[in-house]
Amino acid sequence: MYPELFVIRHGETHWNREQRLQGHKNSSLTDLGRDQALQQGRILQNLDMKAREDIPCFCSPLDRAQETAWLAMEAISKPFQTDDRLKEIALGDWEGCKYSEVHSATDRNADNYMDRVDWFSAPGGESYEAAVDRAKAFLETLSGPTIIVTHGVFSAVLRGVWLGLPRRDALALSKAQGCIFHLKGARETILQQ
Repeated sequence: MYPELFVIRHGETHWNREQRLQGHKNSSLTDLGRDQALQQGRILQNLDMKAREDIPCFCSPLDRAQETAWLAMEAISKPFQTDDRLKEIALGDWEGCKYSEVHSATDRNADNYMDRVDWFSAPGGESYEAAVDRAKAFLETLSGPTIIVTHGVFSAVLRGVWLGLPRRDALALSKAQGCIFHLKGARETILQQ
């Protein structure tokens, strides 16, 4: 069993707003994205994370995640360290493309544009199995409760591994911004302000 996690997806970026796939490419946070990161910081404050010096924070090295971490962690005066294993999945030839250019015809009725894409079919992209291996390798290094700042799809993979979910259920997990996914006691709770 893995330790308690507080998982944060980065705030909204300009490419999120344009419905473009990012993968390893970067797009800066919008004003809303910065507000979402500050909101995540307030949630951490309400959890009294400042007093819990034993809880480390790890962050994806991609700019949008680091900017989110800077803003959120400032609220609890906590430093963070980057870890390459927390990057978003690589999307190969799809990076920078609009969702409408890549989603499959069978998924056109999905409610959320992020659920319209078969993430792991991008030419030159990362496989689901590789993302799961990355998530497991990271989780196995943790010795106690941890804050993680990462990305939408990789967050779902990571949380799915933690929860022991099959691929379909893992990828159906929420990819919301501005909240914290709290994993404890074999279940996930979405913390919002």
